[in-house]
Amino acid sequence: MRQHQKESEKVLVSIGSGLGSLVVAWLLKKQGRQLRGVYFDFIQDPARTQWMKQIEKKMGIPIQILDVTEELEKHIVQPWIIARKQGIDVSMRKLFQHSILFPKLFELKNSYHFDKVATGHFAITQYDELDQVMRIMRSVEAERDEAEFLLGLNQSEIRSLDLPLGSIPSSMTDRIAVELGLDQLEPIRTHPIWKKLQEFALNSLGEAAHRTYDVYSITGEKLGTAPNGISFSVGDEWVNLKEERNYDDRVVKEKLYVFKTDVKSGIMQVGTLKQRVIHQVTLKSLYWFVQSDLKMKGLECSMIWSNPTVAAPVKLLEYEGHRARAFLTEPLKKEEADVFSGQTVLWVSGNEILGGAEVSSCE
Repeated sequence: MRQHQKESEKVLVSIGSGLGSLVVAWLLKKQGRQLRGVYFDFIQDPARTQWMKQIEKKMGIPIQILDVTEELEKHIVQPWIIARKQGIDVSMRKLFQHSILFPKLFELKNSYHFDKVATGHFAITQYDELDQVMRIMRSVEAERDEAEFLLGLNQSEIRSLDLPLGSIPSSMTDRIAVELGLDQLEPIRTHPIWKKLQEFALNSLGEAAHRTYDVYSITGEKLGTAPNGISFSVGDEWVNLKEERNYDDRVVKEKLYVFKTDVKSGIMQVGTLKQRVIHQVTLKSLYWFVQSDLKMKGLECSMIWSNPTVAAPVKLLEYEGHRARAFLTEPLKKEEADVFSGQTVLWVSGNEILGGAEVSSCE
């Protein structure tokens, strides 16, 4: 795109609580884009409102503070509570971005007649001239890749995305933030926003949040009890306590993970990753960024999950609608078995991210 075309573009920038979104705004402003910021306020924190006013003055762009507290209960708290009752860990951040952030951003873009939407996600969009589609590529720093948050967006929405951070090393973004004095605004990032929401959600569970679970090993040995068991979900780390169960005197003989929770029986099963072998993964909410890739690349890809440096080759992928089963070329063992229900997995081919899905179960 030519420079004068960029300068005429109107871009809606999502301003969050981190420095990344401020670097994005600065980079786009330097290109001459016409910017408008939007901040999604769902905890009504006066400190954050004041922080946004500081940014507005420092960056020289208007920032709209959008109150989304009404959507909080429906789209974040309730789905999180339902998942917890099923023993599944669901990211509140993912719920927020899929249910509120992106839908609202594109709605505002259309109503303001803007050309682009910019966010601080670490991912890269690349136009494929041959197939005339937008493809999603891995961030320059794979361990910071956030393409999972783009799952569910259609081609039209991906075309209107601007993701500057995906192509920039973290060392450069940090340097830009320091040079601009943006690091002076750092303290607001320490606000435990997601922790606060989780505490609020757990309080909403009432008595169910305080139920005690009996904890067993994979071999059936009783290891103890887990107070407030509903706050444990599959994939969580479980700390074994001494016999006296002194909260301040914990010992970790070996890292244990929750493999299964049963709300009805009040039983929780835990084990170490070396005890776990995964041969296949059942998936739901399967999504491909380019639908034509489903047959062309669907059986020739790898699967990555919470640890982006590990890629598991898929032997066979059986799919039906938005559900699938992935059979692995080699079973996942030890550290590689750190994949649990509720997590997002991504399908990759080389440096391209083909799509992704949510883990339903592992066998």
